[in-house]
Amino acid sequence: YDSDARDEWRKIRREVPDVALIGNVGILQVLEAPISRIQELVENLNARALFVHLNVWQECFQPERGGGLRLGGAFLALEKLVRGLTVPVIVKETGCGFSKATLERLQNIGVSIIDVAGLGGTHWGRVEGLRQAGDSQRSQAAHHFANWGQSTVQSLLDGQGLRTPLWASGGMRSGLDAAKVLALGARRVGFAKPLLEAALEGEDKLTSQMDLFEFELKVAMFCSGARKLADLQSRWQKK
Repeated sequence: YDSDARDEWRKIRREVPDVALIGNVGILQVLEAPISRIQELVENLNARALFVHLNVWQECFQPERGGGLRLGGAFLALEKLVRGLTVPVIVKETGCGFSKATLERLQNIGVSIIDVAGLGGTHWGRVEGLRQAGDSQRSQAAHHFANWGQSTVQSLLDGQGLRTPLWASGGMRSGLDAAKVLALGARRVGFAKPLLEAALEGEDKLTSQMDLFEFELKVAMFCSGARKLADLQSRWQKK
C-alpha cells in the first residue's frame, strides 16, 4: 500500500488501457487497511471489481508471517468493505474450496461473486511448504496438510441454491472440465496452469490452447443437446 505499489498499478493500466482488470487483496489486508486505501488501489488500476482471497491455510505456512494469525472480525471487515467499496467484491479461495456454511455466510454479507477455487489445482499452502527448508516444522506440516480442503465440484454442489453467482476454478484442465462445472451451476470458469504453461511457449501456443478449450466445450454442449451454456445446467438438474 505504499507509493511503489500505487505506481505499479498505474503502470499496468497504462500498458493495457482496454483490458478489464480486477484488483486483488488478501483478507489480512482487508483487516489491516482502511477502506479508503483499498479504494485508492481500485482507482489506480481502474479495476472493474476487487478479488479478496481467503488464503488462511497459505498464511499459516508463510515464513514472513512469523507469529500466529489474528483473524478476529474478518467477516465484519469484509462486510464493511462490500458496503463501502465502489466496485463489486469477489471472494475467492486459494486451493481449498468453500464449505456450505461459509458459502452461505459470504452470501449473507453481500459479496457479489464467490470463486470457489477448490482443491485440485494450484494449492498455495503446498507452494508455501516448498519454500521452506526440507526439515523445517512448516515444511513437514505442509506435507501433511497437502490435501486439505474440498474439491471445486464439491464446493459447487454445496453452493446449489445460492443466490450469489459462483465461479469455478481449481483443477480446470480442459473444455470438458469447463462443461462439467458449468453444468453444476458455475457462471464463469477459471484456468491457470494450462494457460500459463502455454503462454510461456508464446502467443500462438496460448491461442491454440484456448481454441482447444473452446472446441472441447462446444463438443460437450453438442453431445448434451445444449444450445446455450444455461442448457448445460438444466440438463444436469433434470437427471
